[in-house]
Amino acid sequence: MRMKIKSNRRKNQRGNALMEFAICSFLIMMLTAGVTEFSRSFSAADMAASAAEAGAQYGALSPAHWSDYAGMQAAALNDANNMTGVTATASNTCYCQLGGIPVTCPASCSSGSPITYVTVQVTVPFTSILSLPYIPTTPTLTSTNSVRVQ
Repeated sequence: MRMKIKSNRRKNQRGNALMEFAICSFLIMMLTAGVTEFSRSFSAADMAASAAEAGAQYGALSPAHWSDYAGMQAAALNDANNMTGVTATASNTCYCQLGGIPVTCPASCSSGSPITYVTVQVTVPFTSILSLPYIPTTPTLTSTNSVRVQ
C-alpha cells in the first residue's frame, strides 16, 4: 500500500523541476541583462567624465592654453579614444572678483588680475542593447568639468 502512494505522488509532480527551472532561468537572465546595461552606461558616463577632465586640464595648463578651444576639444576627444559620435565643447569664463558676475575674456579688471575658468562639456551617445520595461533609456550621457586657470 505504501509503495502505491509514493508512485501516485511522483506522477502528480512530473514537470515541476522543469517549470521551476524555466521561471528561475528567466529571472536570472533578466537580472543579468539589467546589470550588463547598467555597467555599460556607467562605463560610458565614466569615459565622458574622464574626457571632460582631460580637456579642462589642457586648458588650465597655462594662460596660453585657456583660449585654445580646438586644443581643449582635441584633448577631450583623444581621451575618449576618438569614439564615434562623441562631441566636446570648450569655453572660458572670466571674473574680476571671486563670486562676482562674469565678464568678457580677456578681462581688464580695476582691482587686480582676472580669475579665468575653462569649461569643457563632453557628450557621449549611448544606445541600449535591450529595451527593458520600466527602465528609461538614456540617448546621450553628458559630463562637464570646470577648472580655474592659474
